[in-house]
Amino acid sequence: MKCRVTIGEKVLEVESVGLRDGKTVLLVDGLEVLIDAGPLNGLFCEVRATSGAISALMERLPARAGAKAGLLKLLANGRPVTVQVETERDRLRATSRAGKTTKDRVTARSVLPGIIRRVMCKVGDVVKDGEAILTLEAMKMENEVRAEISGRVTALLVKEGQVVNSGDALAEIEEAGSSS
Repeated sequence: MKCRVTIGEKVLEVESVGLRDGKTVLLVDGLEVLIDAGPLNGLFCEVRATSGAISALMERLPARAGAKAGLLKLLANGRPVTVQVETERDRLRATSRAGKTTKDRVTARSVLPGIIRRVMCKVGDVVKDGEAILTLEAMKMENEVRAEISGRVTALLVKEGQVVNSGDALAEIEEAGSSS
């Protein structure tokens, strides 16, 4: 899996490429790094990374309520560091929704190309934030598309069996209590 890791102003491309000698092998901007990670008391994760002369001990700090997804607070060799981890799917989701979401209306979009296998709601239905509204089959896996706000389904833009591309609009939901 590839992801973009931002530490301060520095942006790194990181890809997990496998295991060797019980350690995870990462490519960090093309440089191979071995990671030895293990759990610590459920709240922390200990990571030992060794690449040449560099060795770091990191502990994940407990997340605060309302923390941004993918944002990690770490202690790296005893110093606090904030790290943003963003997958390709996260970037696509953010760009595909840009300009399509208002404070009271959300357009659900496909983050992967695939086939709509099941539509679980109809126009006029009231849905809750996080409730599954569609099932999308992509790469032989079924993925649930969930409502991002509680409200009323105002438009279903796909039907079962329809092929969709990344970024295609699937449904529109208007927040409960708002009117257009």
